[in-house]
Amino acid sequence: MFSGDVVYDGELLDDLYHSNPEHLADSLRRLRELPIQTVHAGHYISFNRDQMITIIDEYLAGGRRPGDLDAWIKGEIEKRPND
Repeated sequence: MFSGDVVYDGELLDDLYHSNPEHLADSLRRLRELPIQTVHAGHYISFNRDQMITIIDEYLAGGRRPGDLDAWIKGEIEKRPND
């Protein structure tokens, strides 16, 4: 499956101006039930079904969120190699 921004192996950003956490949670619950073997996400590396289930369960339990979004963005920018 090509998941785009719905599920990827990192913090799931659900508090941006255009985000809807309830819709994301509903989508993740639906994905969890599908017989997906491999996820090719819009960010980070591809992963298997077991990792997808782990990511979804962690998010639905309150994890996989960056917390302070401004600090998280700054940290992500600092991780990038210099151009």
